[in-house]
This record gives sequence, C-alpha cells and structure tokens, in this order.
Amino acid sequence: MGKHFDESGANPAELPYFDLSIIVSATCNFSLDNKLGEGGFGAVYKVWSLWQEGRAMEIVGSWMTESDSDKEVLRCIHIALLCVQESANDRPNMSDVAFMLCNEIALPPPKQPAFIFKGSAGAVSINDVTLSAIQAR
Repeated sequence: MGKHFDESGANPAELPYFDLSIIVSATCNFSLDNKLGEGGFGAVYKVWSLWQEGRAMEIVGSWMTESDSDKEVLRCIHIALLCVQESANDRPNMSDVAFMLCNEIALPPPKQPAFIFKGSAGAVSINDVTLSAIQAR
C-alpha cells in the first residue's frame, strides 16, 4: 500500500492509497459476487449466513486453520459479528473488544448485523418527495 502525495510532497489527508492491482486482487477481478446490491451480498452477509448455519469456519482460508485453533478463530468471528450488530447500543466499544479478545469470558450471542440483504417476495414501492423552499428576493 502506497501513499498519495501532492506536487509539493505534502500528504495533507493522510489517506491510504491502493494500487489498482491490489483492488483487483481483493475483489476477485471486480466479481459481481462481491458487489453489494448488484449480485453480491458482501462479507458480513456471508459470514452471518454461515454463522447461523453453524458453518462459520468455511469463511476462513485453510492456511489460517493450520496455525490457529478453530476455537480461537470462531471466537474472533463471534466478536466481529458483535461489532456489526444493527443497533449501535448492542455493539461493544473498543475496550470491550480488546477485553473479549484477551480473556476467555462468555460472549453474548450476536444479533443480526446491519447492512445485510433483507429481501422479500413482495412488491416494491418508491415514494418520491420534492421539497421547495420559497425565498424572498
């Protein structure tokens, strides 16, 4: 990962800059399976579905399960799902996350994450509203 600098050499925004090759690799060549709203449902949806089916380890690459125990990997996935719950009040703060990662405490069951596909077979309606502001000259 490189950084983008302006002509003077300054980096005022301090934002990461990713080469196109990195983005292509991370998105499997811009696969529709990874495109939210247009074919794919995103990683959170996939993990949530696998978690509910008791198959969360399927999201992990085989290289990771060789060096880490399944129990630790599942715990990390569990904590990650707690961090993306729909209600912000249900999400742990960062100090709670650090404590959960460093200690063997019982974790609450995760609730449905935000930003997952909630499809239905029903009809869709769109309401358009136009606001007009009247101003004096």
